[in-house]
Amino acid sequence: MAERRELGYIRKLPSGRYQASYIGPDMQRYNGPVTFEAKDLAIVWLHNEKKRIAEAAADDLPWLSPAARLEEARRQLMPKETFGEYATRWIDERRNSKGEPLRLLTQKDYRHILAAYLMPTFGKRPIDAIAGRPPSLAWEPSQVLDAPVTDQGVRAPAGDYELGRRRRPHPGLARPHPGCRGRSDQAPG
Repeated sequence: MAERRELGYIRKLPSGRYQASYIGPDMQRYNGPVTFEAKDLAIVWLHNEKKRIAEAAADDLPWLSPAARLEEARRQLMPKETFGEYATRWIDERRNSKGEPLRLLTQKDYRHILAAYLMPTFGKRPIDAIAGRPPSLAWEPSQVLDAPVTDQGVRAPAGDYELGRRRRPHPGLARPHPGCRGRSDQAPG
């Protein structure tokens, strides 16, 4: 018969080992990760689980079940995918608008851009460590939907284009080279 403890139950199995279990805050029963050789070891496991529940409640943190903690520990130990691995896989798996793999020339161009410009900075960084665009560069969906369509058929951010020519650089981006066409201080013509 199972012995009721402050937090859970300990029962002796026919093998002579002890199984500990408790009802978690989510009202689910959780068994110990293993059966214990001695009753004292099962008591210590129950005490540690009780302590984890109390700490989570005191710190206003979500409580994690033993299975969730184990999965989190496994995830922490797994090697992180680097930007270089991800980008290479992305190019290999990418499909065009017809659902076909990218053409060889397109793949070659993408790999060149990746090697020349992105890999030196981001290549060995874990994907998780690379932050997204700064908020000042993010476009609101309403800006894109209300934006004029350029001659290539691509929507441009609203306010950045007027009559098909560049009016001003996007905030946070470098100014165009003075020798470039389409400078904002250049007269149309």
